[in-house]
Amino acid sequence: YNSRVTVQARPIPVIDTSVVILEDGIEISFKDATGIPVSSRLWEFIPSATGNNAIETFNLKDTATYISTLTLVDNNGCEGSTTESFFFVIPNNYFIPNAFSPNDDGLNDVFKIPGYMNVQNFTMLIFNRWGEMVHTSDNPNEGWDGKYQGEFVMDGTYTYFIQLLDFSNKKVIRKGVINIIR
Repeated sequence: YNSRVTVQARPIPVIDTSVVILEDGIEISFKDATGIPVSSRLWEFIPSATGNNAIETFNLKDTATYISTLTLVDNNGCEGSTTESFFFVIPNNYFIPNAFSPNDDGLNDVFKIPGYMNVQNFTMLIFNRWGEMVHTSDNPNEGWDGKYQGEFVMDGTYTYFIQLLDFSNKKVIRKGVINIIR
């Protein structure tokens, strides 16, 4: 008995972004980083835009969310698609959420400042209700996963203290509360 099975794998598109700071906003580039030869490429963006280039670029003057879908057809005729959401913040326009849910469902699992941050110095401290520091970070792209000493903390209210220094030497301090909800 001799049988042949042909398997065609779908390409899995990979979207990469880069941000350049402009004097009056930012320039965002969406790049097809899949790394395979393709016979066709289609970008679909919300807000409404389309394109078929390996790199598509937009200029933003205000905070925005872009949802990008990249659909590829490889040289074998196999089609694959990926959709990702990106939240971009113009420098000095920081959004700090007031709750997160570290339950590994892929939605709001980490407390962090979303968007693009252009700072020369950053400190984030998180305290429990007894004033004990449960998290510290000097990386604006790193968030708190809701753990202290390797264990998830209890649901409830925690205090954050964030201090940053931007490239115009403006010092920004934010204090507030973050709620953990599972």
